[in-house]
Amino acid sequence: MGKKYLVTLLSIVTVIIFIYFSFDFFKGNHKNTLSKTMNRPEISTIEEKNKNIDIEIPSHEIFSYGFYKDDIYMSIDENSKSKLGNKIVHYNLKTKKKTILFTSNFDNSSVQGIKVNNKWVTWIDADDYGEQRNIYAMNKRTREIKRITNHNQTVVNGFPSLSGHYLSWIYYDKNKKRSYVMLRDLYKKKIKLYLY
Repeated sequence: MGKKYLVTLLSIVTVIIFIYFSFDFFKGNHKNTLSKTMNRPEISTIEEKNKNIDIEIPSHEIFSYGFYKDDIYMSIDENSKSKLGNKIVHYNLKTKKKTILFTSNFDNSSVQGIKVNNKWVTWIDADDYGEQRNIYAMNKRTREIKRITNHNQTVVNGFPSLSGHYLSWIYYDKNKKRSYVMLRDLYKKKIKLYLY
């Protein structure tokens, strides 16, 4: 019994450390500065910290975004009832091509928490109050989008963390009144559950 407890405790600590470091390591080198260009209301600007440039993007308001090389993935408001993000858009800085990848499943939406790396894009599709949330992942090569959570789970730690092909988040089960650290292998499509 003691050995099982120790293994469980070590697993939980490992996942918590993984989540903590993945936040710092995968933040990217981009300022979280978004602004609307006053003279052109259909243009939004993102300041790129390392290159000391402003990137103008033909878009309505941007609510969440993630960079990987010349690709920007962002949550935008395109005529949503909530006036919050309702679409995930891919914008290539070289080609200037803008592609809609995902539209929210909620009438009053708030698509947010975008995380990007070389192979994956992840986000949360939520209602505007945050009471209903679903986590999604898209394979960048195939553009296949998969819903990760099965039923509007309560994600406790804000947004999931993406590290390599692993996605982690903290889930609270209202019925059991317990929190769990969830770890999803995006290739194998398996979720490991750790008691928190």
